[in-house]
Amino acid sequence: MAQLPTHMLMLLQKFWKSLEAPHVELNSTTVLMGMVFLQQTMKTWWKVRFINFV
Repeated sequence: MAQLPTHMLMLLQKFWKSLEAPHVELNSTTVLMGMVFLQQTMKTWWKVRFINFV
């Protein structure tokens, strides 16, 4: 299991916190940012996994 960089984890935590916060409305920007972030994370993660695997 590859470890994500610390700043990625921090961003992810911030993102989840903003999702959990009841006063924050889930607008399209937040969702979009989350989607892009997850996509980037997955890309990086798969590269790392692949390199480790090979």
